[in-house]
Amino acid sequence: HPYCVQILGGDAKADVPYLIEEYLPGGTLEEKLKGNIRVPQREIVQIIGQMCDALQYLHQRGIIHRDVAPTNIMFDDKNGDGIIVFNTNRALSELTFSDTAVFQGNTFPTREVAFSPALELFNKKLRVSGQVDSKWGFKKFNNTLRHQCQSAVSCRGRYDKSASLQEQANALATAQAVYSGMFEDGSFTRFRELSVAYDMPTRWAKAVRASRWSVVLTGRNLGVITNYSGVDPEAMSANSDDATGGEEFFSTPPLRILVLRMNFSF
Repeated sequence: HPYCVQILGGDAKADVPYLIEEYLPGGTLEEKLKGNIRVPQREIVQIIGQMCDALQYLHQRGIIHRDVAPTNIMFDDKNGDGIIVFNTNRALSELTFSDTAVFQGNTFPTREVAFSPALELFNKKLRVSGQVDSKWGFKKFNNTLRHQCQSAVSCRGRYDKSASLQEQANALATAQAVYSGMFEDGSFTRFRELSVAYDMPTRWAKAVRASRWSVVLTGRNLGVITNYSGVDPEAMSANSDDATGGEEFFSTPPLRILVLRMNFSF
C-alpha cells in the first residue's frame, strides 16, 4: 500500500525477534508540529485521508496498528536528497504554506523581574552586590539568520541533512518571503552586574593623606541564559522600529565590561 511502510524482512522466531522496515527520511508528524507551527487545513485533510486509507487496508487484512501517534506517522523524502525542497507544483513540493496569517506575538518583553541582593562582611568593610534580571513574553526576529537563509550563502537549514525538519522548513520559507520561522522565543535571564567593594585599612588611607580609601571591582553583562539561537536576545539593529520590533541584524550584543575603581575621601 502506498501509505504503509514497506516491510523488508524479519524473523519472529529469532532469539531477539526483529523487523526490517523501509526508511522514510522525511521525519515524523511530531517533528512537523514542533514550534507551534500552524499546519494548513488542506495538508491536515490530506494527512488524515492517507492515514484512513492505510488503516482501512490493514483492518481488511486483520491487522490492528494499536499505536497511531504523531511519532509513528512518517513522511517520505520525495526526491531522496535528505533536504526539504519547495516546488510550485504541490505534487513535487515538500513544503506547503498556510493561506492564513498568524500573529507571532509581541516583539518587546511583556514581563520583567529583577533581583538585586547585597551582602556586607567584616564589619561592613567588604560589600558584595549584584543584579540578575529576567525578561520574557516576547518574540525576537532573528533577521541575521533570515538574511543568511534567504541569500542561501551560509545557512545550515538549506544544506545540512542533519538539520531538523523544523530548521530546514524555517530556512527554506525565507526564499518565498515567509519569515515566521525566524521569530524565536526571546526570553532570557541575564547576570547583569556583580560588584565587590572593600574599604582599605585606615593607615593605608592616611599614607596617601586620605581619610578613606576603597577599591571597587565591577563586572557587567557577565552571562545570559536563553534558548534564543542568535547572537543575543538584547542585540538590536539600528533600524529596529515598530514594524520589525527589537530585531537582530548583524548586531553587537551587550558588551561584557570589567571596571576597577578606587575612591579616595580627603
